[in-house]
Amino acid sequence: MSTETPPPRIPSFYEMDAYVPEINNSVPRNARNEYLHFSDQSRPHFTEILAYFDRTTYERMGVLHGDYVLVNGAVLIAQDGTVIKANLAWEEEWRTNQIFDEFCASESFVTFQRDIASIWDELILVEKPIVLSHCYSHNYFHWSLEAVTRNRFFVGYEDRPLIIQPEVMQRMFQRDLLSRTLVNKTPFIQDRAAIKVRAPILSHEIMSENSVRWLRETMNIPVNNQGNKRIYLRRTPRYRPGGSIAETTEFVMFLREYGFEAVDFSEQEFTIEEQVRMLENASVILAPHGATLTNLTYLSPPLSVIEIISPRTPRAMYMHISSTLGFHHYGVYSNQLDEEEKIILDIEELRTIMRAITSLSS
Repeated sequence: MSTETPPPRIPSFYEMDAYVPEINNSVPRNARNEYLHFSDQSRPHFTEILAYFDRTTYERMGVLHGDYVLVNGAVLIAQDGTVIKANLAWEEEWRTNQIFDEFCASESFVTFQRDIASIWDELILVEKPIVLSHCYSHNYFHWSLEAVTRNRFFVGYEDRPLIIQPEVMQRMFQRDLLSRTLVNKTPFIQDRAAIKVRAPILSHEIMSENSVRWLRETMNIPVNNQGNKRIYLRRTPRYRPGGSIAETTEFVMFLREYGFEAVDFSEQEFTIEEQVRMLENASVILAPHGATLTNLTYLSPPLSVIEIISPRTPRAMYMHISSTLGFHHYGVYSNQLDEEEKIILDIEELRTIMRAITSLSS
């Protein structure tokens, strides 16, 4: 048994006495059960996953008064050495908070924290900035529906400097989303590890119906949904174990039998609109759980989604998007993985789902 002492808990920005909230909304998660479907075979595995809908999320935005050093857009340090999580709440999954706590307990960070007073007056000062950051900014889902959607909180603050990190400009989807959603069109890119900020505006949210509907409206991508295409969203092997489908002979025959065409967004970088166009006129989308399903945000009913979930991906956020927008969402659970840790599917279960989808449209 390990006897290591866990790192100290670092408080989030909204727990500080110096924080003055301007937005503090609780947002329930509403499961529209008429849109969520599970076969008898998969249903028992979704009991715990669907507990997602029992939890309440929060929309937060406000000002943290005082002067702080902002480290990598994620951590604030007061002049007395107090460490605060920026734009991160305790509703986040425990692993996210653990990563932050471990980073703040690292020798290099502790040394920097100890020496902060000696360099305090040498750091660049940015007054009253909006700080837009997310610990998973490289992920299409999190950046789309939990980061840039917070721009709706900043209406009325267009004259404030907006601080972002260099890494949120690296991917096409990051730049595309920023250019189409930013309130402040000329963000300040924090090109050094630490800068000083005075009275920063901080925010946080986890995906909700509000964020889905706002992003959909703001992006305003017109989509034709009158077709009858059946699309299989392929994930290539470079993704996480248990995150892609084993394309067995039986699975490939199933795709041919039901006229699915494969789409793989990992082959190159696409703009958001290009990705959505590749899904246009879809009546059925079959996909393993993964960030490409974020594009459901821009589609419209009638649409059926078949999401493949493994023990490595027990999450319900894409069911939530479907439930919000009125898509029939079929959850398929498989704990069978091949030697490459790809998901092996029961083809008869898929056929049963396709028959159910066909009966819906008849």
